[in-house]
Amino acid sequence: MLVDESKNYKEYTIHYSWHIIRKEWVISALDIMAVVIGKTERTKVRYQWNKLKKARLIEEDDSYSVYRMADAKGIERLTEVVTVWQAIKLINITDIAVEEQFIEWLMSLNEEFQERAKTLPSLDELFHSNNSWEREFIKNFEE
Repeated sequence: MLVDESKNYKEYTIHYSWHIIRKEWVISALDIMAVVIGKTERTKVRYQWNKLKKARLIEEDDSYSVYRMADAKGIERLTEVVTVWQAIKLINITDIAVEEQFIEWLMSLNEEFQERAKTLPSLDELFHSNNSWEREFIKNFEE
């Protein structure tokens, strides 16, 4: 991860990061689920997320990644993350009515992500590697 940030949607905090190897923005799945179910208690949110994830994995064979992401206190924790599009797909398969305003907020966040991604360095630029073996090593991670 290169950037750990958060934005507020109403009373909820949504954490997100730029994944430098995959070159994409990822969002905390639990933060998205908290908004969807309208609760902030982590145990209830985690229960609903696990229930949805289990149904989703069986149904569509979709996978979610686990990354280290800073929480509200700045402590890095392993966090299940999704892309904006995965988040919208998850919201659409829930039986819970979600505010259209939240979907629009996610879409605007995605537009912001796309603009910011243009300015973020690649792994190669970050390390200023001139050695061919290092470039090849980095290239293997990017695939």
